[in-house]
Amino acid sequence: SDVYKRQDLADYEEEDKASIYSGLVNLKYCFSQSTLRFLWTGQIVHNPSYGAGRRIPFQATLNQKNLYNVIQMIWASRMVDSHFLKAGLSFSRGNIHSRFQDEALSPYGIEIFHTLPQGAASLSSRDDRSSFLFFLKGTYFLTNFLLSHHLFQYGFQFQHSLSSSKKQILNNIHLRFFEGKPLEIVKYNTPLHDHESSLQLNLFAQETLILPSFLSFYGGLNLILTRGWIPSPNSEAKNEINWLNLSPRFGFILPLSKNKRTALKLSGARYFFTLPLYLLT
Repeated sequence: SDVYKRQDLADYEEEDKASIYSGLVNLKYCFSQSTLRFLWTGQIVHNPSYGAGRRIPFQATLNQKNLYNVIQMIWASRMVDSHFLKAGLSFSRGNIHSRFQDEALSPYGIEIFHTLPQGAASLSSRDDRSSFLFFLKGTYFLTNFLLSHHLFQYGFQFQHSLSSSKKQILNNIHLRFFEGKPLEIVKYNTPLHDHESSLQLNLFAQETLILPSFLSFYGGLNLILTRGWIPSPNSEAKNEINWLNLSPRFGFILPLSKNKRTALKLSGARYFFTLPLYLLT
């Protein structure tokens, strides 16, 4: 599918245009004891005058093109009547690229008490993000054991994330004006490159005890090992961050009516932040 957008912005000398192309593929295969699903979706977003606005010169906008892709494959199987397994692979990638207009020949300039620029856009950038994930999850249901039912869930998840960016300022100069007169020149040192990478491993297990009255208790533990690093510019050594977290959880479910349609659930858990890659830089 594709979508085109054209809008006439007040006091903007050009026509603001944009286009979006999207695609989707979703397949499912059924076997005797299992199913396999495949999903791909992608999108291309092109905005040839990104940053357009009232009284903004066309050369002060950016030519931006974004590309997104997501691929997933999930397999689910019933090993025996009471044991289920699910495994999955996922890959996602996003590319956000913007460049200066071909008409932009002079550096970025701005009046210090106004927001209307002149010359090129303030900066261009290239940002690339990707993530690979694999998970395995099992569910085992044991009935009529010690006068109760037991639901045991377990699994692990592995994720590898990559990030890179590049920022560029035209001629490495910004010009600032006051009441139309030159005020100062700001010098930069671009292009700036950032690279980050991380690995995360999750191991988890949870046991749920269901009594004949449907009163239920559960408890679980999630172990999270995170490692992030960036290459050192001066040597082959790596600057690293290592986190090891334990996240317990517990709770119970109390039926409040004989037909079991109403219940009270109380639960508690400890959660940790996922490592944002920008913390490495």
